[in-house]
Order: sequence, then C-alpha cells, then structure tokens
Amino acid sequence: MPKARQVMTVNDFEKWFFKATRRFERGLLKLGAALLLLLFISQYLLSHESLQGFLSYMVRLEGPRVEEVFALDPGTAVELRLELELALEGDPGERGVAVLINQEERALFTGPRVYLEVREGDMIEIDSRNPVEPVTVWVVRASPLLKTPLVGQSVTTFG
Repeated sequence: MPKARQVMTVNDFEKWFFKATRRFERGLLKLGAALLLLLFISQYLLSHESLQGFLSYMVRLEGPRVEEVFALDPGTAVELRLELELALEGDPGERGVAVLINQEERALFTGPRVYLEVREGDMIEIDSRNPVEPVTVWVVRASPLLKTPLVGQSVTTFG
C-alpha cells in the first residue's frame, strides 16, 4: 500500500516561514554587526600614519605632505644664499621675469643671473610675465645647508 503523502497545512507553512525568517534576520544582524566592527577597526588603523600607506592607495599616490618636505629645521635659522640663472627658450618679453619669495617680488631678471638671500622654508616662485614664450630658470648655485631647491633643478614657466 502506498504511503500517504503528507500535505503541508497552512499552519505548518507558517511555522516553517517564521523559523526561516527568524534565522535570516539573525544572520543579517550578525553580518551588520561584523561590518560595523570592521568599519571601526579600519578607521582606527587609518588614524595611524604609519599604516595609512598600506591601507590606502591614495596615500601612496599623494606622497609626503608639503609641510614634511619643507619642514623647518630648528637649528638652521641662518640666512642661506641661493643663486639662480635664467636660461631662455625665447624672449623674456619687455616686462621680464620676476622672482617672488613668500609672495613678495624680490628680484627681476635684468641680466642672466639673480642673487637671492633666502631662508629655509621660504617659498620661491617664478613669475613669467610674457604669455608668448616659455622661460626656464635653473638653480646654478645653492648653499649646502639648503634642502630644496637643489643645484641643477629647473622650472619652465609659460605665462
């Protein structure tokens, strides 16, 4: 005699559905708690600068902070001599090329060379006032105590 097929009643289906949804809810809560814990751990690790390079690709691309590169050395408060030579790839124009130190005009290239007195940490800018021809400025001589710019470095400006 064939076995009677067991028919699932509405009440049995409700019990099964209730158990399945309760298990699914618990799983979602556990997953949410684990993700929240992972978020806190990753943020804690990213707050340590030594680990940021390993955890974040953007930190590796950006490189060191500008303040770290141009950090003032407390022992070097002396005036350092920096000499720049202008190498022209064209006519500097009638208005010339100016050298700005800390956003103040300190020198204007009237000849091929300009002598500047700078301190460590000063920001040196080249202002080419001729929008027609590119101009290159080379560092010919610099004090050995000066961290940057180095002898041989150049900058080309176009307007």
